[in-house]
Amino acid sequence: MTDPVNDGVATPTTVPISVKGLSDAGLEPQLRSWISSGPNEPVTAEQITRAIGEDRLAQAAESLGREPGDLAASLAADLPGLIDTASPNGHVELARAQDEAVAIQARTAGSIHAYIEGGPASLYNGSDAIALTTKSNGVTLTAIPQEVLDDATSTPGTQADMTITAARPLDTQNGLYTADMTVIFDAVPRSQ
Repeated sequence: MTDPVNDGVATPTTVPISVKGLSDAGLEPQLRSWISSGPNEPVTAEQITRAIGEDRLAQAAESLGREPGDLAASLAADLPGLIDTASPNGHVELARAQDEAVAIQARTAGSIHAYIEGGPASLYNGSDAIALTTKSNGVTLTAIPQEVLDDATSTPGTQADMTITAARPLDTQNGLYTADMTVIFDAVPRSQ
């Protein structure tokens, strides 16, 4: 599905399926068959709906432009094969999965730092200055780079507020004030 806020870029949709959710929905025998080297036991759309939860399934279906029942049926048809493929010969290859996860993390950005080039700016009219306070995601920016989005929060499509507030001017400070400032945002790669 495209996201009009992010220039029509497709937004990823996740469907929350956990081993606990499958077990709690009474699907432990099916799950064991999918992981084992034997045949896969089938699962129904209703069982998938119970495992995920109606609200979460409806949210995922809406973001994909699908009906919840249709999405549950697709998951019921595809999930056994996906888990079976992820567990060849009846076991999950955790070492390979962990290596792949580390490689994926290494390719994604880490946190976002920001600072004001030259330090905090002021409004200026030629003789008087009025201090400006610039904040990004609640962090007051200075000339020193500071984290404004942590590693977990800085995912593609994340948006954060930036506010610029002028100090209250004195009664004698009137006229046309202007300011120039450059705010620098740096991606700080995830450390391993």
